[in-house]
Amino acid sequence: MSSSTIITSTIYQDPNHQNQDLNLNQNQDLNQNQNHYPNHHLGIPRIKLNQESPSHPSQVINPTHFGSLEPSNSTTSFSSSSNSQVSVINNTRLSSQSQIIQPTIDDQSASAQHVRQVYAHLDKVGVPGDGFLDGTERTRQFKRLSAHLSNHSRGQSLSDQELQVLQCADRYGFFRPPSSERVFQVQSPAFFPAIGPSPQLIQSNSINSNDSQVNSKETSRIDKWSEMLMMDPSNSSADVASYCLRTDWENMRDRFEKRCFKGIPDRWRTVAWEMLMKEFEKRHSNFSSSISSSKLNHLIHQFNFNLNKPSDYDIQIDLDVPRTINGHIFFHTRYGKGQRALFQVLHAFGLYCKTCGYCQGMGPIAATLLNYLDKQSAFISMVRIHDLYGYHQVFAPGFPGLLECFYIQEKIIEYLLPTVHETFQKQMISTSAYATKWYITIFSNTVSYEAQLRLWDVFFLKGIDSLILASVSIVYALRSAIGPGNDFEQILSTLGGKFEFTNPDSWLRSIRKLFKRQDIQGLISRCRREWKGFVDDGTANSRVT
Repeated sequence: MSSSTIITSTIYQDPNHQNQDLNLNQNQDLNQNQNHYPNHHLGIPRIKLNQESPSHPSQVINPTHFGSLEPSNSTTSFSSSSNSQVSVINNTRLSSQSQIIQPTIDDQSASAQHVRQVYAHLDKVGVPGDGFLDGTERTRQFKRLSAHLSNHSRGQSLSDQELQVLQCADRYGFFRPPSSERVFQVQSPAFFPAIGPSPQLIQSNSINSNDSQVNSKETSRIDKWSEMLMMDPSNSSADVASYCLRTDWENMRDRFEKRCFKGIPDRWRTVAWEMLMKEFEKRHSNFSSSISSSKLNHLIHQFNFNLNKPSDYDIQIDLDVPRTINGHIFFHTRYGKGQRALFQVLHAFGLYCKTCGYCQGMGPIAATLLNYLDKQSAFISMVRIHDLYGYHQVFAPGFPGLLECFYIQEKIIEYLLPTVHETFQKQMISTSAYATKWYITIFSNTVSYEAQLRLWDVFFLKGIDSLILASVSIVYALRSAIGPGNDFEQILSTLGGKFEFTNPDSWLRSIRKLFKRQDIQGLISRCRREWKGFVDDGTANSRVT
């Protein structure tokens, strides 16, 4: 291994955590959960899995249609989905030969209706020990929603158990350790050419900077962003405060971008993300029609309206909610405030675009947004990511946007790291085998949460190209562990883990350096033109590994 790359692997064991990866074992999912849904003895609807089944989760989930739903006590009528064909596996036959059967629409309607009713009821009354207790599973069986739920009260002071939970959480609300994933610690010199790393970096196991130094930087950046932003005068009538760049900063674009790459302080991240999305829209109006104030009001109305509509994806969303973001205090309690908000945002967004529907990668994106935004704002941000940042193409059937990112990434790696590219070809390492999760979740559960937020700051500023260059930067940092001399299993094991950086600044600086290189920008532009030609002549799918 080259001296410029130092990687150590740590495996955290959590017996209660499973199926963390996006590419879930679907048969295991069926075996565990099939009997739990009410009025549905046939099990959870799934596409039959076989050797030819697509491995990506949204390809498995998106085609699932359950038919119409007509909730009781509802004045809204919905037309039924005709010719809904769903193949499922009979749970009672799993021990012998799997049998393909057809559930009835009534079974599915009752199950999905029950899911929505549980979330709606608990959204009114809450649950005991929200954020501290595990909670009780209620949607996978017909448990009566007893009156005691509405009678629970919270004391004025924290209990010893609650204090212990809070003491185990980091500044972002995660418990430690966060998951059972492989964690690779990537040292800062790996991102830059170096004769050799310092001995201190080799011996150090710490991945966090000194707390006082972090606090000092954060305070300084809070002051700088306070001076840089002001209330948006064009949005004076809006219910929520909106911010924009001060006039004198309009002509200091490079300095502003540099501050975004250095990291938006947490105190400003909520309004800064919203501002960056508006700025991005102004510069890239070709992505979508303008999200004006009238459209924002329409989206708010659509979010509230969609909450009362049935969805084909309700059962799957309910399954995904508790495992979307592992070990976070806001999402810890079953049916707690965080999980209820996550279900509602995913339910509403799954109805927003009929082409994309819902896929599993949307969950981590919505969860990250909910840590900084309320439900309505998170939904609107999901729409912006979908409409403005090209994620309609990423989530659409066939994943054309994802394949385009793969193509550009492969060409940049071939240009910058020819020996790594050659190794990938010899070992038959496809980009989709390791990078699908990176793009489809915007690096959620791929890098440390701090690094993920830093990348999101840049993503909202620069768009999807930032994810391509972030992927290239990681491959560059791991070049010694995935280049010549490494076999198929070693390479995929390394790329499939979670990455912790001794200093996320190094990763973000390397991304910015790639943005600044004219040869890289020229290559990206050329690849996009080539890809458009491949799409036109029908050869796009054969152009990526």
